[in-house]
Amino acid sequence: MTQPISVAIEDGVAVITIDSPPVNAISAAIRSGLLSITRMLAASRDARAVVLHCAGRTFMAGADISEFAGVMAPPELRDVLTEFESLPQPIVVALHGTALGGGVEVALAGHYRIADKAARLGFPEITLGIVPGAVGTQRLPRLVGAEKALAMFLDGRPVGAEEARQLGLVDEIADGGDLRAAAVAYAKRLIAEGRGPRRVRDNSVAPLSDAQIAAFRAQAAKQHRGMITPELDIAAVRGSWELPFEQGLALERAISDGSLGTPESKAMRHLFFAERAVADVPGITPADRPREVKRCGIIGSGTMGGGIAMAFANVDIAVVLLDVDQAALERGLATIRRNYEVSVKRGRMTPADVEKRMGLITPSTKYADLGDCELVIEAVFEDMQLKRKIFAELDRVMKPGAILATNTSTLDIDQIGAATQRPQDVVGLHFFSPANVTRLLEIVRTDATSNEVLATAFAIAKKVKKIGVLSRVAYGFIGNRMMDPYAREAERLVLEGALPADVDAALEDFGMGMGILAVFDMAGVDVGVKARRANPDQVPADDPTFYRASQVLFDHGWLGQKSGKGYYRYEAGSRERLPHAEALALLAAEGRRLGVARSEPISRQEIIERCLFTMINEGAKVLEEGVALRPGDIDVVYTSGYAFPRRHGGPMFYADTIGLDVVLAGLAKYGKGRRAADFEPSKLLRQLAESGSTFAAWAKSRGL
Repeated sequence: MTQPISVAIEDGVAVITIDSPPVNAISAAIRSGLLSITRMLAASRDARAVVLHCAGRTFMAGADISEFAGVMAPPELRDVLTEFESLPQPIVVALHGTALGGGVEVALAGHYRIADKAARLGFPEITLGIVPGAVGTQRLPRLVGAEKALAMFLDGRPVGAEEARQLGLVDEIADGGDLRAAAVAYAKRLIAEGRGPRRVRDNSVAPLSDAQIAAFRAQAAKQHRGMITPELDIAAVRGSWELPFEQGLALERAISDGSLGTPESKAMRHLFFAERAVADVPGITPADRPREVKRCGIIGSGTMGGGIAMAFANVDIAVVLLDVDQAALERGLATIRRNYEVSVKRGRMTPADVEKRMGLITPSTKYADLGDCELVIEAVFEDMQLKRKIFAELDRVMKPGAILATNTSTLDIDQIGAATQRPQDVVGLHFFSPANVTRLLEIVRTDATSNEVLATAFAIAKKVKKIGVLSRVAYGFIGNRMMDPYAREAERLVLEGALPADVDAALEDFGMGMGILAVFDMAGVDVGVKARRANPDQVPADDPTFYRASQVLFDHGWLGQKSGKGYYRYEAGSRERLPHAEALALLAAEGRRLGVARSEPISRQEIIERCLFTMINEGAKVLEEGVALRPGDIDVVYTSGYAFPRRHGGPMFYADTIGLDVVLAGLAKYGKGRRAADFEPSKLLRQLAESGSTFAAWAKSRGL
């Protein structure tokens, strides 16, 4: 077996090679090996300089996160790097691919750094709710300054090699070719020039002002709403100028180790693993090879179709965009161009990038032009007969082996697929708006969808930079089905006397990206009303309160932002939510008419619990029925597609955290005096709650 770390001395240069595929994660074997080599080199007379580089496609992509769940085996990286930095020889660290977290901390313990021009360096720890713990918070400020260091910690996104050089994080950028050879040449130059170690720990740090720290706090409050990790980062970095190096190291150790035990860190690490588990679908094997997709057809050039077209053009996949007439196509293409131009204004792409991507999109009004596509995605409005008609036509014009996908958010895809002679090639690809931005893609398997088509769908999701999550056919699939009771209770709360602003404020304080009533106003109140009309079997005949608030607004032409009035009032050209007195009076009267109005104030806790507990209960039903494979899959759906706060880990993880017995008791409490069926606990929830178990334990018992 090949050793993950080795050393060879070449002409006075000790070359340390780390080779631990796939990403050279800093495992216990790497740490102990580097410590042994360090101690050997400390006593070596042959080694006059040291080069550390990594084999494979990347430098060290951070710690082995699997070790976080238990007691990390010694030695600790922070202790290894203390000895490594102390070597008497100058150390050159060669960086390529991606260096993240602990990988950058290894580089900081070196004395000089050379990077491939495509290298990227960053500290993503904040996305896991943890603070760097291998002296990164003390070394990085000493190298690039406290302001730039704290910006990197709080942002979490990596910087490119050139930006790293400008920051002072990298000394040289290799021209190309053999990075190992360039690093060795750099080391030999240091020997020839008589340059010795240049230890970062010896540098001083200029303190940040109170105003600078306040600005960082304000930005973190927007970017990482409700998280405590930014404040921990600030406290650790403050130690770099307030304390001597050794005391700063001790401070970082205490803060970093403590961050691992916070609820938000546990939640965010849960999501890290859940996002990597979603593509593990029982029954799909390596033999189910994905089909090649070079050209994609999209039917419908509206908001969803245009966004999907952009998602494919962004990754250099040619698109045929089809609509009913040229005027519709021109409107759709104009919207796509405007969206791209916004990215140009924000510096995210160049005008040349826009023209390249627009050039990949071919407009058409003829189904025959889709014949050469390997994949076609239907994205028209929710009408079963229309979709079946489209799929029958696709069945006629598409080549054998082409995949026929629908973007429906609610309709029965088995029925849609039955309109073709190739139901095995039919699949749901449910994108979320805006489709070119939102990470979630629900992959919906019909009774007939082949494993090969599913494998292709997951490959496509990865290609267009989405997180694909498998769902079985069911009304609303995973996300919209669970959203239904959540939104139902929000609307019912309004009829009971809660102000829309109070409902949304409670949900946003919990961490939701936007309150659900504000979401209705943004998307259009009419969207939900029309969806319920298209699915009358989902509307309970015995519940007059069911989405009644939206219906009242719709009946008065108050459709939200697009009409200037909805649950809120909006001034022309503004999205600021203002009280809509007419709507408030009308909804209060409707609540009284239906006999649901209440006189006592409705608490923030009740708003959160009624909306979330009914959502969680529906999630348990989704698991019971096999619509979703794992509770973690549900959590990924909600954090990736519905702005559920990552610091809570998703609805099912959150339920496990607060206790399923609490959810069960809440359903019983809030169900009194209301429609019993809306609060009836699922069999799974009741079983787990009464046995003191969790959704996570249930999944583990099933090998998921």
